[in-house]
Amino acid sequence: VSVKSLEAEFVLSGDFKEAGFLLLCSDENEIWGQYAANEYYISVNREENLLVLYGNRFEELYSRKFDFASKNSSHMRIIAMEGQLEVYIDDVLYRQCGIKTGKLISGGLWAFSGCAEFESMKLFELEN
Repeated sequence: VSVKSLEAEFVLSGDFKEAGFLLLCSDENEIWGQYAANEYYISVNREENLLVLYGNRFEELYSRKFDFASKNSSHMRIIAMEGQLEVYIDDVLYRQCGIKTGKLISGGLWAFSGCAEFESMKLFELEN
């Protein structure tokens, strides 16, 4: 589903090196199965104990450190809307960025090297 803005919420746990949420952003009517103009990977990197944002173009507005190594699971909340991305962990703002979204946003989950569990997944459209 492609929307103008979204909020994703889930509990992330498991034995993985890196896992997280993917945002695909485009000016086209459909994003999945086609080229996305901008991709952003919101990554929980347990190996390096970092919350990392990989993407085409973004401007860091706010960031703080988080200790993933000491936790078995984390409640994640991601808000993405035109020009803005916010990432909350256990209801605390950990990253705020200006991003290039285009007209539509789609979301996805991903894991690298291990098994990630995404529990209690909720996805909301913030505006019509």
